[in-house]
Amino acid sequence: MKRVVLVLGFLSLLASAPVTAQNVIMNPGFDIDLSNWENPFFNPAVWDSRDAGASTTSGSALLTNTLGNGGSTAILSQCHEVSEGATVDVSAWVYQPSGQTGVGDGDFRFAFHSGALCQNEISGPHYSSVYSDLDTWFEITSTATAPPSAGSVLLYLAVRGFVLGEDFSVHFDDVVLTVTDGLIFSDGFESGNTSAWSSP
Repeated sequence: MKRVVLVLGFLSLLASAPVTAQNVIMNPGFDIDLSNWENPFFNPAVWDSRDAGASTTSGSALLTNTLGNGGSTAILSQCHEVSEGATVDVSAWVYQPSGQTGVGDGDFRFAFHSGALCQNEISGPHYSSVYSDLDTWFEITSTATAPPSAGSVLLYLAVRGFVLGEDFSVHFDDVVLTVTDGLIFSDGFESGNTSAWSSP
């Protein structure tokens, strides 16, 4: 009986222990280059030594919208697997330099897909918060829940340009995408659903 009590106590702890969300983004801080990021539309993107944490050994991604049509141009992307019901939290730090002839802002968007490699979009896009301050780093964020049948999430870093024919550039740094699937184990004792248990 004592062993059963100990086991049940351990399982009770598991039932209330959330999974620790880890950042799944590869090369989130653009330490030396833009490796692990895709640029599917071949839009202007270069590494720059300006860093959100003022580090002299790291940098950021400098992305440019060359359209100036008021729209948001998707530039760098990453695809990561998720499962339905997962909570996806995304954040990034952006810096908009002054002295540009163009006007715009930096943002990101992400959408859920049924395929594990970001095929077949089924929900989204979900957009980040935006801001218009110049010459200062600012964090933009967004969160969403993966819908039924979700198998992956595709994240784009993007730049909006509002002046036709004028380029606008934005730095991105410290990109975070966490996927939280919820509880490790649900004992069902309170809900009455004990289907996770079996009788030997």
